[in-house]
Amino acid sequence: MPASERRTEQKGFIGDVSNHQIILTLILGIILPLLDSTALGIAIPALSDAFASSVQALQKVVTLYGIAAAVTVPLCAWGMKRYNNKSVWLLGLILFLLASVACATAGSINSLVTFRIFQGVGAGILMVSMQPVLLNAVGREQFQAAMASVAIPAVIVPILGPLVAGFIVNSVSWKWIFLLNIPISLFAILLAWCYLPNSTSDKRTKLDIQGYLLFACGLATVIYGLSEVSSESLDIFSVSALGLVVLSLSLIGYYVHYALTKSFPILDVRLFRIPPFRNTALLLFLSSLVFYSSLFILPSIFIERYGYSTLGASAMLGASGLGALLSRSYLQKLTSRFSTSKVAMISVLISLIGTLPLLCDSAFDLMPLMVLGMLLRGAGLGLMTLLTMTHLYHYVPEGKTPDTSAWSRILTLLGGAIGTSSIGFFYQWEMTTAFHQTVGALAVVTLLCLIPASSLEKSKA
Repeated sequence: MPASERRTEQKGFIGDVSNHQIILTLILGIILPLLDSTALGIAIPALSDAFASSVQALQKVVTLYGIAAAVTVPLCAWGMKRYNNKSVWLLGLILFLLASVACATAGSINSLVTFRIFQGVGAGILMVSMQPVLLNAVGREQFQAAMASVAIPAVIVPILGPLVAGFIVNSVSWKWIFLLNIPISLFAILLAWCYLPNSTSDKRTKLDIQGYLLFACGLATVIYGLSEVSSESLDIFSVSALGLVVLSLSLIGYYVHYALTKSFPILDVRLFRIPPFRNTALLLFLSSLVFYSSLFILPSIFIERYGYSTLGASAMLGASGLGALLSRSYLQKLTSRFSTSKVAMISVLISLIGTLPLLCDSAFDLMPLMVLGMLLRGAGLGLMTLLTMTHLYHYVPEGKTPDTSAWSRILTLLGGAIGTSSIGFFYQWEMTTAFHQTVGALAVVTLLCLIPASSLEKSKA
């Protein structure tokens, strides 16, 4: 009997001690890439001094890490089918551990960039394999409740990560940003070895090398182009930018055509023929676009337009994170009472209500109102993202779990990259008057979420 079936026969998620051990195991693992990606930005000035390098050159440390994590996604999906989820998860932890040690001992900017690429590979494996590992361990019936617990770091770490990094850089050395990963990684490896169940594997699954190269190159080109635009290294209307757009769309378009002709492509695009999957995927993409673009642009609006201190702007983001954290504990109750479509639309409307104070200048002087707005906005987005991530798995065959997880990660990456670069460009385009337009654009995209939300499965999750 598969592990997922065994666990659904047990007395339930809340009372199952082994499930709590699995949750702790995955939380420790997923903290690593989240903490690393949020903390490193704070350490860039210290790295610049340590290696006598420009900030622009150090941007490669961030960009290539993101590209390495992205191109690992389809490879990880194949690995989970060919071997098993536990082995792939352990591989990700070990790679991340070794790369962290190497980064801490890097003697030059080039060696740091190289080691960060390997660290990005480890991060990509962890981010993609987490959901299939959890689904295999707890079963579909308990998956949503388990995800609400495992997803807690995704809310807390982006807020606490920069604070931890700032303390480390000011108190000791930038090296400790990487050294901190070592005890966490070792503990996570020990727990994974002891508590994670093995999943089934298919040794006949062959690596689709041509499909992988097509999709990975297309995805890498998109991520690179968007990162260059968002960092202002590339003019969005330049020939180079347009060339990257054409190249990336051509590669991904050809991969879609190629994958439809293959029985076992590295990533199955036929999943998008399933209407609930397609609508949920669109909602995940749009909610990721709103979430990450807000995380990127709202601090600038608070500080530059309305005179908030850095601490005050951080507190507003903290209120949003707290709203997301609190709302996720109610998701299972809501989906047991209302249809998935209704819960999705409720989350969109809550997020829109929370956005309204941001459109009114006088609201920025009313701290309680602004905090309430950010709480509601975070609650709506928190519900929306968690609902979409778990709902994606409801209508796909069990053998397609790795593909589903890969598409979930890719849509989140693309939503974040497109949202961050486009909202940043929009804001800089007419900075003196773009505050209301920028927030208005976020509200419009949030409103667009109602289209896929209203088309989700009407039955209760």
